[in-house]
Amino acid sequence: MAVVSGIFSKRRFILGGAAAVWLLFAASFLMPVMQDANMLGWQAFWFYLSKTLDPVDFWRHVQTDPVDALVVTFTSTNGSMLLAPVLLWRGSRWSAWLGFFLVLGGLVPCVAFHEMVVKNELRCGFYCWVGSIFLMAGAGFWNWLWYRRQAGRR
Repeated sequence: MAVVSGIFSKRRFILGGAAAVWLLFAASFLMPVMQDANMLGWQAFWFYLSKTLDPVDFWRHVQTDPVDALVVTFTSTNGSMLLAPVLLWRGSRWSAWLGFFLVLGGLVPCVAFHEMVVKNELRCGFYCWVGSIFLMAGAGFWNWLWYRRQAGRR
């Protein structure tokens, strides 16, 4: 048990895992995400981003379907994921906040696309995208715990 505990307390293991999760996140943009639309991840991201570029039209659409207001968070969640490995490497003290923000950002697609998940209309790219967000959140919390442990030893 002590050997396993020693392996998991190594910061390079945490950062290496974060790098692998980031690669999964990047690969999810090259995977298909919807069955009927036959879109890749980057095309779906651009589709939802372009919906928010016209605020007046977007606001009209939100008034008819309030769940679409959650789409605005995709940009900030993806931006956080792009910067996450650097934030984990440089800002150990604040990595729990990154993890908390990513958990919230990972829950948004689960809520917004719940109906499509139930109807099995989504493909592997969506699940890899959401899974990588939650895994990176876990890396953020784990990195924070490592930092707290190191601060206690000083």
